Amino acid sequence: MEEKKRHAARKAIADELKQKPDRPIAALGKSDAIPWDTEMIRRIAREYNVPYRQPNKAPMKQ
Repeated sequence: MEEKKRHAARKAIADELKQKPDRPIAALGKSDAIPWDTEMIRRIAREYNVPYRQPNKAPMKQ
């Protein structure tokens, strides 16, 4: 039962990162609502094949 809850929570983190690709992993790592640190969230992202964030791809203002 606990393993299912853990898996569901990890999947929810991955889904959050997939839905909001501009959201930094560090921002989730600093959240009090998430029990994992930044490095663990990076591992979860790799486990669920979350695409890497590319912050420099934003269009430049002219």
